[in-house]
Amino acid sequence: MSRFLCLYWPDFPAWALSSLEPRFAAKPFGIFVSGKAVALSPLVRDAGVRVGWSLSRSKAVLGAQNMALIARPHHLPTTETAWNDLLAQLYRYTPKIESIEPGLLLAQLPSPDSVFSLFREKGASSGWAGDRASAELAARTAPPGTLRRIKDGREESFRHRVPLSIWSESALRADTLQRLGWFGWKTHGDLLTVSSRQLIAQFGEEGRFLDEFVRGNNRRPLATFRPPASVERHFYFPEGAGFPPETHAALELLVAQMWQELGQRQARWLRVRLESCGQWSEAQTLLKPVLGHPEHIEAHWLRQMQTKALGLVETLWPRHEPVETLALELLDLTIPKAESLSLFEAKRAPGVDAALGAELEARFPGRMHRVTEFNPDAYLPEEAFRMAPWTFSIQKERSR
Repeated sequence: MSRFLCLYWPDFPAWALSSLEPRFAAKPFGIFVSGKAVALSPLVRDAGVRVGWSLSRSKAVLGAQNMALIARPHHLPTTETAWNDLLAQLYRYTPKIESIEPGLLLAQLPSPDSVFSLFREKGASSGWAGDRASAELAARTAPPGTLRRIKDGREESFRHRVPLSIWSESALRADTLQRLGWFGWKTHGDLLTVSSRQLIAQFGEEGRFLDEFVRGNNRRPLATFRPPASVERHFYFPEGAGFPPETHAALELLVAQMWQELGQRQARWLRVRLESCGQWSEAQTLLKPVLGHPEHIEAHWLRQMQTKALGLVETLWPRHEPVETLALELLDLTIPKAESLSLFEAKRAPGVDAALGAELEARFPGRMHRVTEFNPDAYLPEEAFRMAPWTFSIQKERSR
């Protein structure tokens, strides 16, 4: 029977940053938003700093231990990209996944062991229970890198013992926790003395949130997760490849095939996988978006792909064994938005004019479009060009 697995990883934004920028991996740094800590590296958390602390307080605690805190802003695209990749990995085990926020998810599957092993070394906590609320409370109370299992039939008694202070770093405001303490409520079970209606009337949305964990009344099943689209290609070496240069021709072939299948989409991640003696190893890197004239995009994209793929192949290459299979995968595919250019910017781009637009529409029927917006009140309207891969548009804009 399937049960609920909750993955709780409060410092996921910090882990995502250190994964994409290895220079931060062994340094004390934190992610700060509006002067408050939202995610911390292991060194900073071990020093006693907590989420929600101010930057000055965090620096003072680390300064007393002769450590200099590195404060970084929260780069949301980095966090979301890494989180989407984690969800895609989890999708290999179950399609029933509900992402609550980066660092917190629920999944439904018959056994948690194979999934938990993916995140144990990264410091994520997990909870395993028969309902949503118990699984999340189990994850939030489990030590980092551990899995807390709640036996069938004991979910309610477990929830009632969990202290309300676990919400101090996330869902509840400090003044709400203080008011709960004034009433003498220290655990979730203490809230059973009031009805759901009274709890919501007293604390609003925070009371509604607490009521779900007190009574475990959210029985809504998890929706089926749809992972971001990907493009994957494999190349098999019949006699094995002994050195990275022997894969250059295969890389060029795979990259060219993937470009044809990619179409108008762009990929954020490139993953390289090598099979040697039946064992797979993999690594991935972030791709830069390729913009510009359609005639130049293909060359720039192919050059970036071949360079990054070759670098990952050399990193993964086994020392003494040949490689039998080379696999390339493009992850997190998106359709890029067109870029708006003013008339003067368009003039600086060679060949970007109305005549070229008409020529491209004739050469690539169905793959080009022209948009004209008529503004009768505009006087001498400015021409604006919008370019994207295989897209050309002309739009009338109101003059200022």
